[in-house]
Amino acid sequence: MIGLGFIIVVLFTFAYIRGTELKAQNEEKNDEEQSISLSDIKGDPEKSNSDETVMMDDIAEEADIYGNEPLSEDDELDVNKLEDFFSQEQITKATEVAESFVEAFYPYNGDRPAQHIEQASHLMSEGLYEERIQSLPRPTVDVFKKELVSISSYEPYDPNDKTMNLSVRAKGKVFNADGELTNEELVEYDLILTKKMDSFVVKSYGFVSLN
Repeated sequence: MIGLGFIIVVLFTFAYIRGTELKAQNEEKNDEEQSISLSDIKGDPEKSNSDETVMMDDIAEEADIYGNEPLSEDDELDVNKLEDFFSQEQITKATEVAESFVEAFYPYNGDRPAQHIEQASHLMSEGLYEERIQSLPRPTVDVFKKELVSISSYEPYDPNDKTMNLSVRAKGKVFNADGELTNEELVEYDLILTKKMDSFVVKSYGFVSLN
């Protein structure tokens, strides 16, 4: 028969071996937890790089939106002006012709549909006069008469050649065939002028309603 002492030795040995295995497992688990914790503290390299890229993009975007300062006068693009091509005396004469043309040409009388053309004829080129006189505007019930209220003139933005180009805005009143006011309008004329003797005449024009 196996002695009691032998059994005690076997049980003690088994308990020692089992205890050693459990201790080793616990130490391995602790090492894994410490590794995970350290990874969290340092941050995942790929995630960190991604977050850093996004942050740098955000900073660059904010710098683009808020960091740009307005261009100084020296940085602004040069734009042409009439004075780059004409003397101040020529510009003054052309402006006087342009305003006089609109003052004579805008008013309209349905009883005499050619009157405004004749009144402005000395301010037109021969070609423009012939064109206008051959295509007289006909009065309508709603637009039978026009009266000029005021005008204003100005240079166009950035003229690109040596053409004398001016704009004139005319504010006027429109009446129907019964003499009733039907509209108050604002019309902008874009005028091309050409030299004639020591002055200018209107070579062509276009217009657009601003209301």
